[in-house]
Amino acid sequence: MKNLIVGTVLVLICGSTSTGQEAAYGSAERARLLEEEWKDQYRAVDDLRPQIFKGLSAHDAEIANSIDFKVIGGKSQGDQFIPPVATMDDGQRTVIIGQGFLRLLSLFIEEEVYGLKYNKASEVDQHISLVLKQMNENITRQKAGRPLLFVESARTYFHWNAETLKTVTDASDSLFNVNLAFILAHEAGHHVLGHTLLDPKTLTKQQRFIQEEEADKWGANTLIRAGQIPIGAAMSLVLFERMFDAGIDDFHPSNDCREVALIQSSIDSLDEFRSQLEAKGKSVEAVRRDWQRQLAQLREMGNCKNDAQPLQSTAPKEDTVTVTFSAVLRGSNSNLDIANVAAAEFAVTSRGENLVSLANGDSEDVEVRPGRQPFEVVVTLTARQGFTGRVSCKGFMNIREAETAYKLIVRMDSWGNVGSCAVIPDRSQ
Repeated sequence: MKNLIVGTVLVLICGSTSTGQEAAYGSAERARLLEEEWKDQYRAVDDLRPQIFKGLSAHDAEIANSIDFKVIGGKSQGDQFIPPVATMDDGQRTVIIGQGFLRLLSLFIEEEVYGLKYNKASEVDQHISLVLKQMNENITRQKAGRPLLFVESARTYFHWNAETLKTVTDASDSLFNVNLAFILAHEAGHHVLGHTLLDPKTLTKQQRFIQEEEADKWGANTLIRAGQIPIGAAMSLVLFERMFDAGIDDFHPSNDCREVALIQSSIDSLDEFRSQLEAKGKSVEAVRRDWQRQLAQLREMGNCKNDAQPLQSTAPKEDTVTVTFSAVLRGSNSNLDIANVAAAEFAVTSRGENLVSLANGDSEDVEVRPGRQPFEVVVTLTARQGFTGRVSCKGFMNIREAETAYKLIVRMDSWGNVGSCAVIPDRSQ
């Protein structure tokens, strides 16, 4: 089992779905449970929608509110396994999710929570592999009209007693909701970003992966605007990875970069949730250190490399202003190392998105959202002797619509050590 990063999750109001998994296939009891489960899932989706799509631009809100979210299931179709997908249905923007997928998501989260709380990681990993293998077989059987295998949930497989069931489900409910919220926002992002206007048959696998990254970023930012820390949704990305590896889902190519970006966006937004975290007795600084440590571990273990060029979105950029960015490298008063720098290149990102790349002293027009935004700058230094080094710094910039020019100042204490960085209005322009 991969090292899951659960961390602090703010709770949405909906409970996780009941499960039709405990009754035998074809039985009247299973049909009844499937109908109840399907209604619960539809209710969860309908309850979450108005909570998720808050603070959107006029363009994004118009598209998000026009989407028809469908849960395919019920007595006759409840065992269909359909991963979430954004599609155009006779001109109608649609997101389709299968009841069987939502059941798997709920059971997967329960298993992972059980493994973490009861130190059963190895046993849980083996059972999840078995479940995915059986579900893959059932997809083949269903297409052929053959009887389905009974897929046993962790509740009965591990013989949970009432106390264990309550402990696990109490911890799983909020995680299910934040993962479902992220999935809905992610799929809506495909519509908002114009991905569904492109013919998927013309896209390479790498281009599809880039679309997933773009939808991840839009979904994570949407949750942040709605008052949710998206880090708990990393579980859904792990599930997609397991499904992809098992050959069940090829709509969501997996890469550690998706998890890294989701966790990084949570870290970048922590200051916005200071009051909520402190009300729960948690220190923002302690949470940030813990997530940064785990993020470093994930980066070290994973393979987060992507050299492909992003697709150009067909959706217009809204709620942005155009400003002129310039960059300058400075040294402290007692520092002579700055004179040893022959060249400096600045790569600036905000919320995981590339903002601008500049050479020392250069300027460029940039589209950026107004307001207080986090930023990170990576500076590549070239010494007069020819060797290179790289330093980084994080901070916040306050973009005001009345200000049209900004200067990024990176101050070095010594070679390879950044003392501070700031983005300030450049009133000399």
